[in-house]
Amino acid sequence: MLKVPFTPQGIADKFVELYEFGDEELILEARAISFNFKLWVKDNFILNVRQEQELEQTPLSVQMYWGHLLATVLLGRHSVEMPVYEENPTGPQTLSIISSLTMHFTPPSEHHPVQVNFTGGLQLRVTNPVNS
Repeated sequence: MLKVPFTPQGIADKFVELYEFGDEELILEARAISFNFKLWVKDNFILNVRQEQELEQTPLSVQMYWGHLLATVLLGRHSVEMPVYEENPTGPQTLSIISSLTMHFTPPSEHHPVQVNFTGGLQLRVTNPVNS
């Protein structure tokens, strides 16, 4: 896979590429995201210095949350939206992840196979608390 810039367009391009995968390939990619989100981001995106620093400073618990959430979105082949953010913000920025994911799971019975249905997607928002 090609590395793309970590921008709204780069993320859109990456998910177009991922969604061309077959189910087995997509499962492997979702496992990689879930297992080591930071490594997956570094392997798939071109980060600027600020993005690299922010990723390195992100606590493991947050990385794990993002990784599991993104893996779930990927497996359901759902949308991911990222806003355009300031290249040189005047103060700290806050990343919010808005998830509208819903999962419906019906276990197998003697008359029906397992049924899993995901709906929704992810939206990322970046705000500058000082200017909000």
